[in-house]
Amino acid sequence: MELDLSTAFAAYEEQDSGCRSYGIEIDGERRHVKIATTPDAEASLRNAVHFHAVDERTTVFNLGRALHHLLGGTAGRRGLAAQRAVVDGATAAGPEDRPASVGELVAAWRASTPRD
Repeated sequence: MELDLSTAFAAYEEQDSGCRSYGIEIDGERRHVKIATTPDAEASLRNAVHFHAVDERTTVFNLGRALHHLLGGTAGRRGLAAQRAVVDGATAAGPEDRPASVGELVAAWRASTPRD
């Protein structure tokens, strides 16, 4: 993938890892990327991808737990039944039973929340 470094808002050229890092903007979102400059650095980055990969449904679960507490925890005295259902889905035991993304969770939450 060719990066457009003209959008870089930060550059870190000298790193012990053998990589160059850049803060760039992609589609309006700021992200940090690394580019390997040596074969050892490339191998290290390939290994890091597996180490740092987090299923987004783990984030969905954690957000669901936060919503659970905001709705009153196990007492469940706050919020609508539809909101509690969204929380139940987000905190399902099996990741495959949760919304696949934070965006899906947000959409479900918005759909469960009446608008004035």
